[in-house]
Amino acid sequence: MSESRRRFGVAFAVLLSAVMTGAGCNLLNDITSPSSTTPATNSETFGSSVGVQGSSRYTFTTTQSGTVSLTLSALSSNVAVGLGIGTPSGTTACTLTSSNSSALVSTTPQITVTEPAGSYCVSVYDVGNLTTVTTFTVLVVHP
Repeated sequence: MSESRRRFGVAFAVLLSAVMTGAGCNLLNDITSPSSTTPATNSETFGSSVGVQGSSRYTFTTTQSGTVSLTLSALSSNVAVGLGIGTPSGTTACTLTSSNSSALVSTTPQITVTEPAGSYCVSVYDVGNLTTVTTFTVLVVHP
């Protein structure tokens, strides 16, 4: 074997060793691995009142896709009401895409959905149980 081929072989072995050592330290993975971030979470509280056979609407906007949850956290009457999420329709309507027609006060969400970025509405409505105007509070958590 010629001297130049032997030197090339030694140089190649040293270079290969350096590359493998760098890969063992996770240096190559750090360069090519995509970073993942968790979307920021926003909490909004919506409080209002709903009358017999009525409804109340609240609108909000998400800036990125992710999980949206609704929790009926307070209600002045001890009866089930309707709780829903959807898209705003005009200035007062809410076209529901997910709903719970027997929502009671809870500390855990009654509705959890995954939504893309956009405008949404929450609706609290009478399902036939109210006998008087009732106040409520809904916690909306979204990205």
